[in-house]
Amino acid sequence: MINLSIEKQIAKIKKRIDGATYIKSVTVGIPYAIINLDISVRKEITISFFHEIVLKFIGENWNNYDELLKVLGIDQDFLDNILLELGRSDYIVHSGKQLFLTSKGKNILIELKSVLIEPDFLNNIFVNLMDGSIHTDLLLKESNHTDVCLNNIWEVDLSFFINKEDKLRDIFLIQQRKEEESISSEFNQRTELYRIMDIQRNRIIFHEVDLDIYYAEDDKSLLFEFNMGSNNTHQDFLVKSIREQIDTHPKTVDRLFDTEYYKRNKWFNLNAGEIVDLPNLVELKKEFLQYEDTLISSKEGARDGRELVNHQNTLNNRLMLYKEYKDWMQLLPDLSNNECLIISDKFQQITDDDTIFTIINKISEKNKIILKYKVGDNNTKKFIDKIQRDSSKNKNIVTSISANQIMGTTIIVKKTVMIKVFYNPIIVMNEIIFEEIPYISFDEQEINAEFDRLL
Repeated sequence: MINLSIEKQIAKIKKRIDGATYIKSVTVGIPYAIINLDISVRKEITISFFHEIVLKFIGENWNNYDELLKVLGIDQDFLDNILLELGRSDYIVHSGKQLFLTSKGKNILIELKSVLIEPDFLNNIFVNLMDGSIHTDLLLKESNHTDVCLNNIWEVDLSFFINKEDKLRDIFLIQQRKEEESISSEFNQRTELYRIMDIQRNRIIFHEVDLDIYYAEDDKSLLFEFNMGSNNTHQDFLVKSIREQIDTHPKTVDRLFDTEYYKRNKWFNLNAGEIVDLPNLVELKKEFLQYEDTLISSKEGARDGRELVNHQNTLNNRLMLYKEYKDWMQLLPDLSNNECLIISDKFQQITDDDTIFTIINKISEKNKIILKYKVGDNNTKKFIDKIQRDSSKNKNIVTSISANQIMGTTIIVKKTVMIKVFYNPIIVMNEIIFEEIPYISFDEQEINAEFDRLL
């Protein structure tokens, strides 16, 4: 039997908010601009003691190479390296064995340092378009398929970077130090950012973060909690931003809600023909949540969690913890010589990303697989057609059937496991939002009966 450890289940328990019920999680894209800048830099070069001595002797008309080597009394290779670096810096020229100072060499000999203004570039600057902060070396989870994309608050143009010149100067200085550590030279060089000249490249990406949505029953409102791991310093700012976007640009946050989906399915009746009574399942979820604190806080929780779950009659027929069914999808490819039925109105959302193509192809290598989708759902039909093309090399051909009424997700592995995800509609002001209620069973008789009924 496939099984997930109680520790993994506990890890999926969402943050508890007093007086609120966890509804679901969605993905949100935080806009970032990745910028390459054309800049100018100020280089201040100071020559070393030996380079200074060689320049002074050449300036005093010790122009012949052999005579210079003799009077200095230094190793020939050492002198050759000095002359090579002086020539590369355009401080001297030579004609045969005769050496001469250039005008640049004469000037540095007077001042013993050289100041240059040169063009350069500053690449991979990350700008958070929500708060205008500038970063480098960010590890972002780039995605073009988030449920909601937050609107830009900041616009990046040349004036933006000119106003941030001090910050960019610090960034450039850090990069220079890293480069100087890897390069050895007889010249002491200090390079700093001088001017921001132009924007060479500007690319907008969206950093994907999870947003947990809760429902407060007292005032019938939604609460939001961004799940950003340890980097959670902008929680209040992001929550305020998404609330403002809901008020001012409601169309951009349609996918937070399920209103249109609900309206398109006038027949919406979650209990018709299902093996589980949804209201009781919702109550079971609330009852199960009472035991979460014990599972989390007690050291015995990880060991005794199964007894707690069993006590609630939720091991063989139990309520799942939130998005656990997505982990089950990841485990299905380990099956062999079985039949798998997947029914869904949202195939793309069965997993957190697009790996469902790979998962289903992998399942079909050793198992018969049947996909069932809603009649008229052309997007899902195209999705399934692609799966069938990709899996055509397998001996177990992926088959598909359509049905008039599909709501939610059902995954059945015959004789092994059944996962069902129900939608509980909640009214929030003028919107509908679905609470996902997952349910799992390991009861073979129940699994096989439901498999046959749904086919």
